[in-house]
Amino acid sequence: MDENIELEQRQTLIRQDEKLNRIGQGVSVLKAMAVDIGTELDDSNAQLAGLDMSIDNTQSRLNRTTDKVNILINKTKGKKFCCVICLLIIILIILVVVFTH
Repeated sequence: MDENIELEQRQTLIRQDEKLNRIGQGVSVLKAMAVDIGTELDDSNAQLAGLDMSIDNTQSRLNRTTDKVNILINKTKGKKFCCVICLLIIILIILVVVFTH
């Protein structure tokens, strides 16, 4: 009788060990996935930082250009500016006609 109980306990321990081994393997796989995800996030953060810097540079250039255009508009208010725009449009139309024929 005691032998049956001992055998049953050993078999239970063996099954528990097998289950724990499978759980350990699953945890190892999850750890590897977490490390890969962390690496990808680090790479993405580096790319985003570079993109952010590029956007800041572009925004600064755009602001400077906008300021220059505003200065030009303020200097050329009135009829002179309209005449210059009309002249440039006429020149553009002539160039399009000449180069398309």
